[in-house]
Amino acid sequence: MENYLDAVTKLNTDKRRLAVLRKKYAGGDTRLTSDILDLELSIEKDRLEIKRLSNAVVMAEK
Repeated sequence: MENYLDAVTKLNTDKRRLAVLRKKYAGGDTRLTSDILDLELSIEKDRLEIKRLSNAVVMAEK
């Protein structure tokens, strides 16, 4: 359960950071392109990990 909560916290932090980077990019800072792409990929991986951990928590509670 702790791993699940840690993963959710990381995802939320990454989503907030992505929003900040996108705002800066929209303001003209195109140097952030690779950072944004890397963070988007990380977020997708985090979502998959959260799903896996969520399923593991459900199975453990049975």
